[in-house]
Parts: sequence; structure tokens; C-alpha cells
Amino acid sequence: RIAGVGPASIGTSLPLTLKDPYHPGAGWLLGLGVSGGDYGLGVALTEQTLPLIPDALTVAVFQPGSAGLVTAVAGVLNGFGEATTTLLIPAQPVLVGFEISMVFVSTSPTALDGVVGVSPRYVAAVVN
Repeated sequence: RIAGVGPASIGTSLPLTLKDPYHPGAGWLLGLGVSGGDYGLGVALTEQTLPLIPDALTVAVFQPGSAGLVTAVAGVLNGFGEATTTLLIPAQPVLVGFEISMVFVSTSPTALDGVVGVSPRYVAAVVN
């Protein structure tokens, strides 16, 4: 699961803790989007569904040289199955009201499709 601390206010940062206690030491990959998502509309994987509808934001956070909406989109879970990253919310009033959906997957090269765990969707509503 993803746990955020505090509001997602424009011009601030929102610390996020990613937790998958069943897969300590696994790799992780974070997906973001503003188009929402659920298990019925998400991305179908071999054995699971990613509850996120990919959109331009999903693609943008993985582009080299992107402005960086998060401090990290990939890494390795620690011995407790946790990792941290931070959502950076630009100081743009036009963003107020947007809902940023986030999901992360735990990865392993031994898994059928490389994915051993999928988090529930976490939504950060941007406020002023």
C-alpha cells in the first residue's frame, strides 16, 4: 500500500511510504496518473490487474529529463518491505482539484510477468 503524510497542497511536497511486507528486498516501480483507475479498468497483467488508467502523466514521469513529479519512480524495498519517495506538487493553482492516482508494483525476475505484488490505488487530491 501507499501511505501519504499530509495534504497535497500546491507548491509543497508530499512524503510517500510504499509498503509491501510480503516482498522485502524486491524491486518497486511507481505509476502515476490523473485518469483514475480501478481493477475493472486498469492494466491487466498476467496474474493481477494494475488499478491505474495510464495517461500522459504516467508516460511523462518515466521520461529522461522530465520535470520530476516524484523524487523516485523505482527502487528496492528495504528489509521491512518499505521504501520512500516524495510527490512534488508544482505551485500552479490550475492543479487544484486534480486527483493524482498512484500505484506501485513489487518486482522480481523470477515472477511470470516480473510482478510479485500490486498495491491498491492511492489518491492524492490537490488542494490550495
